[in-house]
Amino acid sequence: MSSSPLPTSTMVALHSTTTTFFRSHLFPNKSQTPLQRKPKQCLAGRVRCKATKGDNDNLDQGLARLDRRNMLIGLGAGGLYGKVGNPFAFAAPISAPDLTTCVPASKPDGSTIDCCPPTTTTIIDFELPDSGPLRTRPAAQDVANDPEYLAKYKNAVEMMRALPDDDPRSHAQQAMVHCSYCDGGYPQVGYSDLEIQVHFCWLFFPFHRWYLYFYEKIMGELIGDQTFALPFWNWDAPAGMYIPEIFTDTTSSLYDQYRNTAHQPPKLLDLNYGRTDDDVDDATRIKENLTTMYKQMVSNATCHRLFYGEPYSAGDEPDPGAGNIETTPHNNIHLWVGDPTQPNGEDMGTFYSAARDPVFYSHHSNVDRMWSIYKDKLGGTDIENTDWLDAEFLFYDEKKNLMRVNVRDSLDTKKLGYVYDENVSIPWLDSKPTARKSTNKRKATVSSSDLSTTFPATLSDIISVEVTRPSKTKRTAAQKKAQDEVLVIKGIEFAGNETVKFDVYVNDDADSLAGKDKSEFAGSFVHVPHKHKKNIKTNLRLSITSLLEELDAETDNSLVVTLVPKVGKGPITIGGLHCNENPNNASIDTKKLGYVYDEKKNLVRVKFRDSLDTKKLGYVYDKNVSIPWLDSKPTARKSTNKRKATVSSSDLSTTFPATLSDIISVEVTRPSTTKRTAAQKKAQDEVLVIKGIEFAGNETVKFDVYVNDDADSLAGKDKSEFAGSFVHVPHKHKKNIKTNLRLSITSLLEELDAETDSSLVVTLVPKVGKGPITIGGFSIELINTT
Repeated sequence: MSSSPLPTSTMVALHSTTTTFFRSHLFPNKSQTPLQRKPKQCLAGRVRCKATKGDNDNLDQGLARLDRRNMLIGLGAGGLYGKVGNPFAFAAPISAPDLTTCVPASKPDGSTIDCCPPTTTTIIDFELPDSGPLRTRPAAQDVANDPEYLAKYKNAVEMMRALPDDDPRSHAQQAMVHCSYCDGGYPQVGYSDLEIQVHFCWLFFPFHRWYLYFYEKIMGELIGDQTFALPFWNWDAPAGMYIPEIFTDTTSSLYDQYRNTAHQPPKLLDLNYGRTDDDVDDATRIKENLTTMYKQMVSNATCHRLFYGEPYSAGDEPDPGAGNIETTPHNNIHLWVGDPTQPNGEDMGTFYSAARDPVFYSHHSNVDRMWSIYKDKLGGTDIENTDWLDAEFLFYDEKKNLMRVNVRDSLDTKKLGYVYDENVSIPWLDSKPTARKSTNKRKATVSSSDLSTTFPATLSDIISVEVTRPSKTKRTAAQKKAQDEVLVIKGIEFAGNETVKFDVYVNDDADSLAGKDKSEFAGSFVHVPHKHKKNIKTNLRLSITSLLEELDAETDNSLVVTLVPKVGKGPITIGGLHCNENPNNASIDTKKLGYVYDEKKNLVRVKFRDSLDTKKLGYVYDKNVSIPWLDSKPTARKSTNKRKATVSSSDLSTTFPATLSDIISVEVTRPSTTKRTAAQKKAQDEVLVIKGIEFAGNETVKFDVYVNDDADSLAGKDKSEFAGSFVHVPHKHKKNIKTNLRLSITSLLEELDAETDSSLVVTLVPKVGKGPITIGGFSIELINTT
């Protein structure tokens, strides 16, 4: 493991399986080789709907591939940080927080609480443990029948409670981890006015997986049993649809006094709960719960964006949008357990105090299990976007070491040393919902006068709105697999310290709504209160592909969507509704660009999307000016039989990160040695990635990049061997800049006759830079071009 002082900037894990050599003495450091996966992602399509004013969600992917000679001009802390499937998006992963900048977190009632952890001068980069016996997490309802296990569990929590409050392993400090990450305790590194928020975005699953991993390891350390595994609250099956018995003994360390007394066993859990108990019998409740699980894990989990949540990168506003499991049932269960007699619904009913209740960790263990089921049972995949994979968190481990972890190392529970009990059944897999209406009555009975709401609108009562669909043609199974139809409810705005819940129905009668087990019930929006300085503004996405089949509405021009407010003291604003067809790809956020002053001294808000056509902006360029470089394709300087760099094996000895103080050459493994067709090249571009380029922001920096060239006699800039340059224009930053460079090498490989080579020799030549320039590592990736 490597360590570094605090405060810290982004630490980028390396992809490359590399062998390196340097032409001068450098300072090696260890790095990790992460997992690489092929994801299935979502892109919202371009559509229009009656319920909103042309608020298209994303930009069609029409960008051509940049030539490798395009230089990266570093103009910000993140630089040009390409996303998988979209090499042109400006972003960077969320960095691990700087603990020295931690501030008191805000409680929903407006008061503050100090949730900041102890600080240390050293951060250790996490390394995956050596393989060994796997810990098996059991179902909590089964633990009651295992007195030996239960004794260990109670003892572990009791020992955590007995530790001093300033011990990072103590129960008190472990609870504060959730408070600081979820209630505004940490500003983003480089963006002091923006908080780190792990909810309502794609960080939800990996953050909580890491949180439980270290919590579990601490328990095992305290009781001297490294095989100990945390139980999961099996709320997705009838046997576990109540607070587990092990948490209800008032004399036990597992008990928490701040729970809803009306929801103690044998009260059945309501996975759609919203602060009030519906009057339904147990059989109906179980059926509704199982159907809800099917919808959230199958029908509504059709792509990354819906399952994991909205992308959230450095510099982004928090709360872009939750994944379906986070919204329901995760948030509902928090509200169901919390004590409604407490000012903020403590403990489980509000984020700052939720982790004080031991049941929190078993609740999230089952949330984590849903992620495993999604991948292992339902064919789900991980996101390939590096803004997700390289996002970082800090946790104290069982030895009181402060560990820096990233998302990519959390993707495989077996590599983390644990699995879930496979003998526990998954009954919701057979609980697909059905429509309550007969086929000839599956259109909502709503008068046209009831469909006149204009948006934005306040959700103070039931709203029904007609939403135009992108297509009325019945699609094939292949088309549905390629594109999911999604209902988007945009601009949901409310006070962050309020509990909010509203239900969504499609083609249902507003005066007589269907049960939660019926197809007409599309889902819910649920928010657990946590204090924010401003209102929260977010979005809800619900897959409706299966719903349209069940309602026989696949050829309808439009749908009637009904929103039913359930909880929310303050005003809830809805910005609009529309339907999208979501291709399996990444997207560009075209919603925000910034503010500029116009010629009248008016402050104008502008959008990325509105800058795409110069003619619409009122100008063009003189077409009589020639473009001679269109006929200047580079050629290799070497003959075909000499297109391999001459590098001695003795020079292949240095590891990364390393300082670029002289010429560096490195052998980088390619993802494939098969010669690709023209169609394959059009679909995926092969890209050289130089990662973790770190330097002082106030310095001019330039280095050149060559491929398969002789370091002692480099080619001219007009030759194919010259791949491009990294160039940074100095501008003041409080901290070093850490960024990446991506260069297309698809054409270069053709020109160098290297398309079937297993690796390339990449040479970096420093040209300008007074201060140290650190190179984190190299990789070669195949990136989707559409």
